[in-house]
Amino acid sequence: MNMQIRSLLLYGKGIERPRVIPFETGKVNIVTGESGTGKSSIIHIIDYCLGRSTFNVFEGVNRDVVMWYGVVLQIEQQQAIIVKPAPEGLATSQSRAYWDVASTVTVPDHSQLVANSNDTAVNESLSRLVGITENQTVVAEHRTTQTFEATFAHTKYYLFQDQGTVANQKLLFWRQADDYISTHIKDTMKYFLGAIQEERLRLEQELRLEMRKLKTLQQKQRAVDSFVTQQQNAARNLYAEAIAVGMVQNDVLDSELLKQLQVLARWSAQDVVGPEGTPLAEAQEGARVLRQAASEKRRQITDAENLISTTNGYVDQAYEQALRLNSVQAYSDGAVDAEHCPLCEQTMDQPTAGAQALNNAMRRLNVSMAGVEQDRARVEKFITGLRDELSLLNEQVRASEERARVLLAAQTAANGLHDSNVKAARVAGRISHYLDTVEEVAQDDTLERQIKIAQLLVNDLAEKLEAEQVEDVMASIINVLGNEMTQWARQLELEHIRDFPETRYRLNYRALTVVADTPERPITMERMGSAANWLGCHLIALLALHKYFISKQRPVPNFLILDQPSQVYFPSPQAYKELSGKVEETEVLSTDIQAVERIFDLLFRVVQELAPNLQIIVLEHANLKDPRYQDALVEEPWGKGGLALIPYEWIPAK
Repeated sequence: MNMQIRSLLLYGKGIERPRVIPFETGKVNIVTGESGTGKSSIIHIIDYCLGRSTFNVFEGVNRDVVMWYGVVLQIEQQQAIIVKPAPEGLATSQSRAYWDVASTVTVPDHSQLVANSNDTAVNESLSRLVGITENQTVVAEHRTTQTFEATFAHTKYYLFQDQGTVANQKLLFWRQADDYISTHIKDTMKYFLGAIQEERLRLEQELRLEMRKLKTLQQKQRAVDSFVTQQQNAARNLYAEAIAVGMVQNDVLDSELLKQLQVLARWSAQDVVGPEGTPLAEAQEGARVLRQAASEKRRQITDAENLISTTNGYVDQAYEQALRLNSVQAYSDGAVDAEHCPLCEQTMDQPTAGAQALNNAMRRLNVSMAGVEQDRARVEKFITGLRDELSLLNEQVRASEERARVLLAAQTAANGLHDSNVKAARVAGRISHYLDTVEEVAQDDTLERQIKIAQLLVNDLAEKLEAEQVEDVMASIINVLGNEMTQWARQLELEHIRDFPETRYRLNYRALTVVADTPERPITMERMGSAANWLGCHLIALLALHKYFISKQRPVPNFLILDQPSQVYFPSPQAYKELSGKVEETEVLSTDIQAVERIFDLLFRVVQELAPNLQIIVLEHANLKDPRYQDALVEEPWGKGGLALIPYEWIPAK
């Protein structure tokens, strides 16, 4: 939403109607005049009215005379008015406010002002009116900073350039030096530029929901898998007991196990029970054989690893020998001419046998090393296979030992029974009970399919929310901003692009500074000489950001307030402050009046290009004869005894 400033309001003590300072939307507005007339208080008043509780308006007549401060905003086809009382007594903050929204608001009289809101509500309302949706900052995994929501308060970094910021070599944004503010600027800039999707919060909520679903399904799957595994083990143990008591003689595959147990569950006393045999001894012998095989496999792995170690020693020695041969350049890329000296490369009248011998030695050494490398690779592959086989053997040993344990327990129990039919009936009863239990588990792949679908959804949402994607989008946006910044730096004739026309300017959003990429090296704003360069960097960066905000309809107010940008073009701060807003003074005292004119020409051009979507308010001491400048004056130049922020008739006579 297009949000600009319609007017500034001040309510004096005992004065019914407010002092109104009007501004035109979609244009450059200039307030110029003498020092000490209140121009620099305008930024702090607007900041205070737009939801900030801290009162930074300068001490003096402001606090003695002005009771309420207000601002009227134009937001598309409606207006909002916020009026706040000054803090009482020695207080430095207060949060009460008068708030109203209408197609055309009515500016109340002093006696009608009653606080009906507070800064929190004002900030929330302004966030909604400017178009800020639910959002969440994106923080890289290695950072401990908590995520938070960008609000209207975070847009102010792009709206104000006070006197101490507008040409600061170290600080690019308003309040950047305050605690945590630089981090807030970096994190919220991604949202305001559109690198963080508007729907990110919804996607994050979806991701959390889908991850909970996936976790629930996976827990259910693990429970089913665990239960099935337990049932399978129980089935195998029951079948081993059946063998032990002579109900069956031979083992079966897992795929046939359930079917065989169903047959055994129908066993009756008339069935013939064969001799028990010695299944326990067979199981114990099988476990012993498997343990022996595993021990042999470990020995083979040790021998192979020793061989690798020996090979590594040989390769290290051979490599050192190759380095020594190369150090005298007796060998070069495998192609050496014995007709030339290997040291000075001059043609020899009589070829030297030593050079050829050295090169032959090098070739033999390379062939030998290549063969060793191939053998080492085969041995490493062989070791990998041995380890896989050892892992399988260890599993078989554990299974065989478990089976022997079960058989021993079954045999011990069976020895206490005298009748083989009773023994078999006991096992058959346990098998029947097992089958009644196992039938309760649903055996289908529905759960597995649900898990696959849930995992795909989680992966898709996570990919959309990857921080790397945000950084990629930011890189693209920074490139777009850089194109505008470079073009405007050329118009301002900034030093580095004047000396090197191919220089590009860019915003470094991680360091919150401007960089000039010259053919020789990148130069940060802090390392650039002269305040004129610092001012230029501030202007091209802020204007580029606002142009992008407007072109992409981002939720940032469409105004920029600059306090005394031309100060850098005067011989001293004192000389600048002594200006009274007269054209003649500006032209005489300025050290570079053409540079001042280029600054304002850029401001007028950009506002015209983006009209009616950008408003720039400039607070100045200087005055130019440019007709555009004169048309942009909000009021006649302010001066002591004449116009000022606070009417002189409000100030009690001393």
